[in-house]
Amino acid sequence: LEDTINNNKVVVFAKSWCPFCRKVGLALGKHGVVDMKVVEADYRSDEQDLISALQEITGKRSVPQVFIDKHFVGGCDDTIALDEKAELRGRLEKAGALDKEPDLPASSYDFDLFVLGGGSGGCAAALEAAQIDGIRVACADFVKPSPHGTTWGVGGTCVNVGCIPKKLMHIAATMGENTHDLASYGWTSVDGSEVKLKHDWGTMTKSIQGYIKESLNQGMLDGFLANNVKYYNSYATLKDRHTVELTDSAGGKTTATAKYIMLSAGGRPH
Repeated sequence: LEDTINNNKVVVFAKSWCPFCRKVGLALGKHGVVDMKVVEADYRSDEQDLISALQEITGKRSVPQVFIDKHFVGGCDDTIALDEKAELRGRLEKAGALDKEPDLPASSYDFDLFVLGGGSGGCAAALEAAQIDGIRVACADFVKPSPHGTTWGVGGTCVNVGCIPKKLMHIAATMGENTHDLASYGWTSVDGSEVKLKHDWGTMTKSIQGYIKESLNQGMLDGFLANNVKYYNSYATLKDRHTVELTDSAGGKTTATAKYIMLSAGGRPH
């Protein structure tokens, strides 16, 4: 606990559902705090131990509890009172917790927003941001091959190897299952005999893969193009708060800068 307090300029101990914690977060956020650690106690298995440890330090069990530059500020009312007296920003500046580049013009960067991750969330965020006039948006997405060498296109796990193919295969299965009940509902072949079917796995997988590649993957790329979202099929890593390093499939590296960077990496299927 002391390491968390000592190694971060601003620390907020909170709970995810707490409206007073959100209020404090907004008050700090409007000043451009960039070095802030939020510890949501209700997401920890040692929640009660954490609260008890805080009580030993601050004398309080309630949240939020705000620390600036290792010093306990107080709870929501204390933090808001500092803000209303125009003292909060000064304490944040003294602690070195504020963005030193808040007033740089947008033209200082290659993009206004760079989204790292081309899954459902990343694609939606990039396209939504692109609706704002004048906003320059980029999105990077890259799939490292699986142990068997499998890769897939833009759209993430859900579109390529998760929800969508799973649901289509489920539909295929239910179609076959429904044929068992055809006779009960009066359906027969044209010669009056029972309808009998067989399944071809290769045909199904080819059709599903074709739908994903030609409709969903390509549709997303077309959407990026139509909305002026720059798409990078490259592995992206953060170099600093405004710089992204992009590595393509051949190992070539480039960099791009952005005023804001959104992390939407998601996860891989197991």
